[in-house]
Amino acid sequence: MNFIQGYPSGGNLGIYDAVTALQWVRNNIGFFGGDNTRVTIWGQSSGGMSAGLLMLSPLTDGLISSVIMDSAPLVMAAQPCSYTEAATLRWASRTRCASGDWNTDCLQSLTSKEVYTAVRSTGQTTLLGAPDWTNNFSPCVDGTLISAPPLALMLQGKYKKVPVLAGFASNEAFIFTDKWKKNISSYTDEFFERFISKCERGFAFSQRSCCNTAQLQIR
Repeated sequence: MNFIQGYPSGGNLGIYDAVTALQWVRNNIGFFGGDNTRVTIWGQSSGGMSAGLLMLSPLTDGLISSVIMDSAPLVMAAQPCSYTEAATLRWASRTRCASGDWNTDCLQSLTSKEVYTAVRSTGQTTLLGAPDWTNNFSPCVDGTLISAPPLALMLQGKYKKVPVLAGFASNEAFIFTDKWKKNISSYTDEFFERFISKCERGFAFSQRSCCNTAQLQIR
């Protein structure tokens, strides 16, 4: 809906909210006995991605002193905002709110089931056959908050040189594996190789052993 309402940052408004929260902490935490020079942010899974993006963003310079990331899929925010906008409009056009002039009140009234059904109907699915929430709803490269794909920024050293504690949850995303196991006979070695490759590219600081563990548990 951010695209439809004309916000230039599109789907990144949630991360902008986090920037605003960090600015509030810098300006006000002293009144509560806190130290605004010692601010640690922490997140797990999508929260880990958010923490990592805040570490990479120039808009948080001077606001963060250390970062904790657990299972942080930073490269899932690598698509340009134009892609995310197009994906959003595709599924939104399949809802009861589709019309010549988008009614954001109608879009806000959609149930989670209606959104899920609309996304599935577009055929926008992931490698694993689930709705492609990553590309539909993840943050995107807008040139301001996220100046370039996260992996490129990391390789170029364009991140805050602050202490980082990073890890990977051994059972990350296994909530979805029961669904995959039902169709296990249709999965090939090539599928699992692609799964491992995507896992390695998707989670910052992860190791191949983590992804091999996921492969074995699915099998």
